[in-house]
Amino acid sequence: MKKKPPLFAIILLSIVILVVLFQLYMTFFFSLSSDAGTYRTNQMLILYFNIHKHTLMRLNEELLVYAKMGLNRIDDDWTRPDDLSEIGIDNDTLDRLRELFVSMDMSRGISCGKESIKYILHSWGLSITGGSEGFLYSVKEPVNFFNYNESRIQKKPFPNIDSVVYPERGSYYIYIKIQDNWYIYNEYED
Repeated sequence: MKKKPPLFAIILLSIVILVVLFQLYMTFFFSLSSDAGTYRTNQMLILYFNIHKHTLMRLNEELLVYAKMGLNRIDDDWTRPDDLSEIGIDNDTLDRLRELFVSMDMSRGISCGKESIKYILHSWGLSITGGSEGFLYSVKEPVNFFNYNESRIQKKPFPNIDSVVYPERGSYYIYIKIQDNWYIYNEYED
């Protein structure tokens, strides 16, 4: 007679199988796309934008007010300016914003200009070289910028995801119009 495996072994094997399946799912879902330097495909980013559109638009109204008062950056563990109370953001508001960023898979937060906000979905590299991608809200139309082989090329934003061309090397700033003043952005500093 064959001996039955102990219940503990069956449970352990089930957990291992679930972990492996989850890892395969995550690898597939967050796999590198065929677009150079991107974390998610542009189609995935547009889907993500449409899912979170209403939240992003409400958040954008609040952040534009703070940007005009001097907000430059909210990251997962630092801000610029260092003391946000100087511009009217208390710790409860900062905690609420960070929780909202994390719930929308934007743990790297936002970066603001006076009339623009970058919602950072992914970043990689060091402060000297690296890149990021996410969404840009900008009052003014951004300009695509490519810098390679000592030449500089500037173009209007790509009108749709089918028209995007990623450079093989060098720094670039790429913007793809989603709607109105909203863009997908993908930036890389070489």
